[in-house]
Amino acid sequence: MKFIPLPCLLLLCLALLAGCETPGRSLAKSAVDQIRNGQTSKAEIDKIFGEPMQMMKSPEGRTLYLYQRFYEPDRYDPNGFASPRRDESNLLILSVLFDPTGVVEKHLFSHTQPDIDRTLWRTGRKLSAEDLARITPEKTTRAELAKWFGQHWSEELTLSGRRLVLWYYADAYNVGDRVEVQALEVLFDDAGTVLTLRVTKRDPWRN
Repeated sequence: MKFIPLPCLLLLCLALLAGCETPGRSLAKSAVDQIRNGQTSKAEIDKIFGEPMQMMKSPEGRTLYLYQRFYEPDRYDPNGFASPRRDESNLLILSVLFDPTGVVEKHLFSHTQPDIDRTLWRTGRKLSAEDLARITPEKTTRAELAKWFGQHWSEELTLSGRRLVLWYYADAYNVGDRVEVQALEVLFDDAGTVLTLRVTKRDPWRN
């Protein structure tokens, strides 16, 4: 299973809180709709989307491409001032899993609109120990997590073909001028039941 390293979360957090667009080709739905599981080749994916942001390979010969794009349609008013609106952020993630022959086995397109408050440099909701204790592997469902914790931050495939879903909190508005991060990463089975989970965090008041 692949989890997201804390340094990557910090870099993503700083970019999103600052309102920076991430580079890369457009992940337009019209392009994503061209992908056919069991038919589309790796060469065709390369031609449509270019080099992936991340590539991973399994001992069995599977390959996973991850593409990511963050953008805001328009953060500026006609006078050139930045807008504090919280409904303009778009996070697009395309996961493409290839079988050993280089043909698409499965793909997943995730389009979310993270709740980012750039006035307070904060996003998401911090989960307490009591919140996290409610999760029971092989019992808790994705629907329950959505009900308890709200909209997830992002979703992508793993090399095993499972869905990895992220709930994310970050706060950069504090006296210590450091970023507090908490990430809940949950791996689901095909029925939408929790398989495993991990909580990653960084406390701004500790080294």
